[in-house]
Amino acid sequence: MRLNPPAFLVVSTTFLVFAVLILLFFKTIPNAVENVLFTLIGGIIAKWGTIVDYNFGSSAGSKAKTDILNELAGTGDGSTVTTKAKITTEKVTTVDTPPVDTPKEPQP
Repeated sequence: MRLNPPAFLVVSTTFLVFAVLILLFFKTIPNAVENVLFTLIGGIIAKWGTIVDYNFGSSAGSKAKTDILNELAGTGDGSTVTTKAKITTEKVTTVDTPPVDTPKEPQP
C-alpha cells in the first residue's frame, strides 16, 4: 500500500487536534502554564485549518485544474510545465487628452 502524504497529514493533524481538545476536558491545567498551553493549542488548531483548507479547498481545485490543462496541452504530468507557446506583447500607444477646463469664478 502506497502512503498518500496529504491524506496522512490531514488525518494525523485531525487526530492530534481532537485528542488535545478531549484531553483538555479531563486534565487539570496549572495556572502557570495555562496561557502558554492555550496559545500552543490555538496555533495547532490554526495550522490544522490551513492544512484542511489547502487539501480540500480552492487550492486542491486549482491544482486539479492546472493538471487537467497541462494534460490537454500535452505538457506532461503536471509536475513540470514545459510549453512551446509563444508569448507576444503589443506596444500600446496612449493618446494625450487635453486638460479639463476648470470653471472660473465670476468676477464681481
